[in-house]
Amino acid sequence: KDYIIDPLAAGVWDAISAHLGPLFSDPSILKIGHGIGGMDCSSLHRDFGILVVNAFDTCEASSLLRQSKGGMNLAALCKHYGLQTWERYCDLKDRFQTTNWCKRPLSSEALEYGRYDVRYLITLRRLLMRDLIKMDMINSVPNGFDNVSCYDASSNYDSTSMSESTGEQLVSSSSHWSSISSIANSGHPMEKSDIRMSVEAIISASDLPSFEKFMKAVSISQKRCLKLWAGKEEGESESILRNPSFISMIKQSANKENQRGTYNWTEKNTMLYTELADWRTTVAERESVDVNDVCSLDLLCWVSYKLPQHRSELRRFEYILPALLEDKGLPYFDEMKKIISSMDMARASTHTVFYSLRKKVKEDVDTIFGRRERKMFIATSVLCIVALILMKRKQ
Repeated sequence: KDYIIDPLAAGVWDAISAHLGPLFSDPSILKIGHGIGGMDCSSLHRDFGILVVNAFDTCEASSLLRQSKGGMNLAALCKHYGLQTWERYCDLKDRFQTTNWCKRPLSSEALEYGRYDVRYLITLRRLLMRDLIKMDMINSVPNGFDNVSCYDASSNYDSTSMSESTGEQLVSSSSHWSSISSIANSGHPMEKSDIRMSVEAIISASDLPSFEKFMKAVSISQKRCLKLWAGKEEGESESILRNPSFISMIKQSANKENQRGTYNWTEKNTMLYTELADWRTTVAERESVDVNDVCSLDLLCWVSYKLPQHRSELRRFEYILPALLEDKGLPYFDEMKKIISSMDMARASTHTVFYSLRKKVKEDVDTIFGRRERKMFIATSVLCIVALILMKRKQ
């Protein structure tokens, strides 16, 4: 059965650590995930103080099979093995992977997508174990069978056909592997039937450490469990003031070459930036999300400089807005506008006045003198000056 636990449901958040923490940290219980080194382990540690012990990462295993740096995504892996309804999973993934999961209630299709994220993991682990062991078996055979594929993309497997007995056979006791190894090591030529026999051999648990690819997948998976949350404590303004966009704006504004006021960042802009950062933290606490889910510091830095009043202006910096700012049913964009409006005097007293004044002077000059007239006036003035100098020299 597939189970979905909603951490935002009443009373669930506080109960997760007590009920699920012991299961995740129990080394006798295997946890299977896909890409657990991304945000899975670090988020569990950050939000609930949960440590993951003894896991198998199907993404890392697929990476070893492909002999590439990156593994296959979960939907592609299901497609590769031809698991049931993989087409439906790919369709749901395209539609719901980047949806706003903070909204409640969740639609039935969103719940279905969540179930697909765990439905095939047990089956995929067995298939990946089989193919990793198969790869090591073929690599152990003397030259002559290097062209035998151990990762056949044309093979289709039904998730229902991978029964419990089949999975257990992979690690049950047998002497087939030792006999095949002795044939390979004896130097006698091996037939394709021997290869097939080795692939179909029943492997005991004690033999598993001899398979390099499989053990490497296990080792990497355990290392991914060590990726814990290393973020800074809330309330530290140091990280806000170290934001690269903020530092860049300060440097460019103070640059000696910035004589024409291309960047004119003042202390009032900094005050607005820090106030917006505090507002971002408040919204994150209210919505029980990470601060980066509200908006990025880069966006706040741009807002503090440009003082936008409409969503269309925000899109000049970030076309796809964060969900909390995009949703017109939520008050957060209006709250941001209110904070910006409270600092409107900063806009009137800094770079906007400078730009408007320079623009007005330029417009006045352009009105009085056209381009051709200005050139004629300058040329005439130069000739007059030269004539005066010559006249003085003659006198």
